[in-house]
Amino acid sequence: MPHLTDHPAVLLRINRRWKPGMSDDDIYDAGRGWWVMGEKRDACEYAIFVAGGEVRAVFRIHHWALRRPGDPGWQAGKKPRWGFDGEPVPELRHLVGTDVSWLFPPGAANPVRYLNV
Repeated sequence: MPHLTDHPAVLLRINRRWKPGMSDDDIYDAGRGWWVMGEKRDACEYAIFVAGGEVRAVFRIHHWALRRPGDPGWQAGKKPRWGFDGEPVPELRHLVGTDVSWLFPPGAANPVRYLNV
């Protein structure tokens, strides 16, 4: 089992939104919101975006925000969803390309996984 980080992090699976050749900015825009998440999100320092079983980008989380009326995709009566503001983490760039498929086994529907929380 590969070691990713000792810091609290959330892995967010963005399979349908990720395309080869995307920049960090493109990945950030594709995956920063909106996620059904519990309170564990507040303990996370990093968001690790995963597609095809591999780490695609790592961002430091500055702030979580609840989706509100007027935000993209907002619908009344749906489960609360969260998005974050953050920035790339150059010192964790070495994680890009790491196989993390073991964290999302076949049949796993939840696109959110917490580490060290």
